[in-house]
Formats: sequence, C-alpha cells, structure tokens
Amino acid sequence: MTFVSKNAGNTKFKVDMSEGKYRSRRDGLLNILFHASELPNDLFVEMNLSYDYYRKLISDLLRLGLIKRVSQDGMAGYQLTLKGKNLTKTKINYLKYRPCVEEETDRHYTAKRRRRKRNFSYLYALFDRVGITYQVYAKPSIQDVDVNGDKIYFYTALEFKRMIGIEATPFKGSKLLGFLIGRGKIVSVYMTDYSMPVFGKHEQWIPEYVQRYFSVPLTTAIMICFYDIAAIHLFTQIIESNSYDKKSVNTAGYKNFYILQSDDSFLSHLTDLYIDHTDTERRLIERYRIDTSDKDANHRTRFLFGTGFIDDDPVLICAGNVNAVKLKYFVLNAGKTSRLSYILCRYRDLSVLQKVTEGYPVKVLTISLFDD
Repeated sequence: MTFVSKNAGNTKFKVDMSEGKYRSRRDGLLNILFHASELPNDLFVEMNLSYDYYRKLISDLLRLGLIKRVSQDGMAGYQLTLKGKNLTKTKINYLKYRPCVEEETDRHYTAKRRRRKRNFSYLYALFDRVGITYQVYAKPSIQDVDVNGDKIYFYTALEFKRMIGIEATPFKGSKLLGFLIGRGKIVSVYMTDYSMPVFGKHEQWIPEYVQRYFSVPLTTAIMICFYDIAAIHLFTQIIESNSYDKKSVNTAGYKNFYILQSDDSFLSHLTDLYIDHTDTERRLIERYRIDTSDKDANHRTRFLFGTGFIDDDPVLICAGNVNAVKLKYFVLNAGKTSRLSYILCRYRDLSVLQKVTEGYPVKVLTISLFDD
C-alpha cells in the first residue's frame, strides 16, 4: 500500500514509523478513533499528513456514515457513529476493536472529558510515529505485562484503575493519561498544550499504588507538549513556582520530571529514558575537571545543587533528558547567589535551556560526546 506523505511545506516531522503499519491511512485514522473516541481537526499535524489529505480522509469517513462532526464546547472534532461502532461486529478486520467500543458507555461527554479524549488522539498519533504499542489487540493485559521485557507498551490510567478496582478511588480526577511499561521501568505520561497543570495531592499517591502492584518504583514522569515555546513556558513555570503554595505548579513528587516535545526530538528523548548516562557523566567530569565534593578549596561545606563545580562555579550536567526538578533548584540557586553557573547539555536541548535561563547568571554549553 502506498501512503500519501506530508506535503513539501510541512517539514515538522521526518521520523515516521507508522507507514506500513496499517492497510491504509484511513485505517490508521480509525484505529486512533477507536482507541481515543474523538479526532481533533488538527490531528493531521501529529499524523505527519498534509491538511488536504487529512480532510479527504475525514470526508470519506463522513460520506460512509462512520463518523459524525461534533462542535460543542468550542471544540471541533469527529466521533464514531453507531454504524462506525458496528464495524466491530460486522467487519472481520475491525473485530479487534470490539473492547474499545464496549468501554464507551456514555453518549455525552463533558468538555473536560472531550479534551482528555482529544489528548489521547494526539498521544496515539505520536506513539504510531515512534513505534510504541498502545493498541488493545497488540499488547498483553496490564495484569500480565512484563515490566522487564524488551518492548515498551502504553497502558491508560483507566486500565490501571480497572486492575486495582476500588483502591483507585483516592486518585480519581488525576491528570495522568497512563504509563509506559517495559525495559525495567514504569513511566507516568502526561500531556498539555501550553501550561503546566496544577497537580493535587492525590497525584502523589499514584507511585505508591504502582509500586504496590508491580514491585517497581515509579520515580519518573514525562509531560508531552507540542512546540519549543510550550516547553520553554513549562520549564519556566516550574522554576518560578512557589513550592510552599499547595495550589501552585509542581512536579507531583516525581524524582525525575521531563518535558518532551512531540516533534522529531521525541524519539531521541524517549530513547534517553532507557539509557544509563553514568559513564557519560563520568567522562565529562574528567574532561572538565569538575569537583563533585561538597567541600570548597578552604574545606568549607557547600550545597551541591548540580553535578559539581568548575573553579568553584556550580555546574549541572544534562547528559540525557533535562530533569526539571534538578533544573529548578540549580537555576534558583544561581539567581540567589548571583554566581555564574554552567549547564552542559545536548545540542537538541540548547535553545530551550538558553531561553529558560534568560535573566539568570547561567551559561548553557553543549557537550561534544554525542552525534545529535
């Protein structure tokens, strides 16, 4: 099957592992719709399609009576009709989506629920592009998944809640979309358009329940956004938030909190989640002669907010993804002490970090151990 690729003017994405995954682009679109329950008008961008071709696919599905247009709550999108849902009963190629349709018991969605479903559409389009399995028919049940297996699977928060039953009540209303499970890790997944959500205290209970059922600590979360400017705004919000204000922006108690953009850099960031960068940090410490002790030249105790010091100036090494938790306290310390501080990062993260640290005595440098 030959797919219609993005037009020449749409150069946002080069990475696209979804081609050849479905019988046609229309089937790929229906796959997302069965799993997410709504298609946004602008999903063509995340699917690596031209606007005209996306409109043609939508028109074909409307003409066949498989979808309907919805436009309430100031959001335009598309949902399955009864005929579309019945494909899972009448067409053998769509029987595998039957569990998705059975889950949909509500006919009417609030604006909040619609936004959440649309976020799942964006997320699944991204996962198709980078090769993460989320389809109900292609992954083991969450009860049977091997956390230490070689494959990475995505499970929704709802799948986890159904597994633990009534015990999920304490974190009802969580902003969590789901988890990436595999390669020895469980990673919480969130998504936003521009602003950081305010996480309530119930968000911090999720790691406790995950560890109870999987016997694996949950220390890492990713927040997915769409553009550079969004990533800059999210990092800035986290840095400038008041940790003592319970209603302020926070990182929900995660030890590692990463902000990832849904462009071509996502695959690189995703790969970094599963790489041990200890050896890279060691080589950088040796190359730049970074002092990692908590004593200065006069044997006075000093606070270590980053990785160490170069000639008594603080330095933070970001050999992999930029951890917003560490970045916050490093940047705030630089501002408080008015001491020149250094961040060593990969080239892909340079422009974002330079914008985030504007106004602070922080110099961002790229490290040369990578081929970005």
